[in-house]
Amino acid sequence: MLACMGILLITGACALFVKYQPRILENQMLCGMMAVMGLVALLAGQGNGLFTAVQVGLGVAMAVCCTLRVRREYACRLRRQRRMRALHRAPVGAGPLKRAS
Repeated sequence: MLACMGILLITGACALFVKYQPRILENQMLCGMMAVMGLVALLAGQGNGLFTAVQVGLGVAMAVCCTLRVRREYACRLRRQRRMRALHRAPVGAGPLKRAS
């Protein structure tokens, strides 16, 4: 069980890092911590049921939190790029831009 969880955490961290390319240092470190947690899960070996359940639960929580944080940075970056493109396309005398809802 922990071996599968470790492999999933490592591949998930690599996939997040490649797909979303986090630029904020904290998000890069989160992806690294997720990969290290997967490595530790691979090296820890099977323990008793409680140890395995706690480690799997923490791995799932880490994967969810890391995914949400990295995707949020990516969405903010895309939103900022779209806003800048719209700003550069606006006519000179158009006045202030309206906020998108």
